[in-house]
Amino acid sequence: MRRLYVNGDSLAVGTMWFLPQFLPGVKITEEAKVGKHAATGLEEIMAHRFVEDAIYVSLGTNDYPSAMGTAAFEVVVAKVVRKANGKPIVWSNIHRPKVDGLGYGAFNRVLNRFQRDHENFYVHRWDATARNHPQWFGPDGIHPGTEGYKARAGQVARVLLRWG
Repeated sequence: MRRLYVNGDSLAVGTMWFLPQFLPGVKITEEAKVGKHAATGLEEIMAHRFVEDAIYVSLGTNDYPSAMGTAAFEVVVAKVVRKANGKPIVWSNIHRPKVDGLGYGAFNRVLNRFQRDHENFYVHRWDATARNHPQWFGPDGIHPGTEGYKARAGQVARVLLRWG
């Protein structure tokens, strides 16, 4: 892999602090922004002219299940898969506290289904890692500190290097 496209939210921003050190020589095109919702990321992805070899996505954390709904999230993921046109996609699953009494398990199950059904789609299992390392997180339970972001970047890079 020589070129990588990254699209995501604040977790992608933090991951990008360390990702280049795990992917030396890889040119990274980044569209990451704090507070980004999946629909905004999708608009950017659909407008992007892909020259990159692989795609890393970190979207869904800012989308409340009570507002977006699982079906709408599934549409976003499906459109990204079609746009990728067979290029490897690594998507970090979601780790965050419940919102309006709803967790993110349904969104993560959507990602798991896409991994099962599309050979170019890979789920970075951030939720499992984060649950095993609660000390990485501050009061919001969403954003890790330096140690967590570095671990996240290392995991994403390993997945990308294996399949990207």
